[in-house]
Amino acid sequence: MLVANLFPVAAQRKRLPRFGDYRVAGARNEIGKIIGIDRGDYKETTAQFRKRVRAAANSRPNFAGHLAIVGVSCGMICLNLFLVDVATKRIYDFPFLGIADGPCPKDFYHGSPILADFRTNSRLIVFRGSTEEAGPEGVQDQPCSYRYYVWRKLV
Repeated sequence: MLVANLFPVAAQRKRLPRFGDYRVAGARNEIGKIIGIDRGDYKETTAQFRKRVRAAANSRPNFAGHLAIVGVSCGMICLNLFLVDVATKRIYDFPFLGIADGPCPKDFYHGSPILADFRTNSRLIVFRGSTEEAGPEGVQDQPCSYRYYVWRKLV
């Protein structure tokens, strides 16, 4: 599961985490791209949807050597993301419901609309934007920020 928000660690180290800090041996050195699928039919069951997520991940890993990040639109400027272990087909959820590019200031992205920056050969993923998170008062948009997460396989 995606378990560690690295921002406090980065602040202590006086520098932000880098992809090379979390290198995966033997994996291709490529910039990851989210594998997109459509939202599907409103009559679709959760099991049918998860089957489509797993099928989309069949193409090949795009993150951390053996995982695929699959995204589906949750609105005009929002993505729901899922992690799929390409070998086992196990699906992992991210620690938020969705990520969006709003309501962020126009200069926040510095000309690049990419919401998730990741590599095939690194366990680090960087999110930019506003996350939608469930809380006691329902789903709420969080402030725009950069969020740093590292994949750690728990035993």
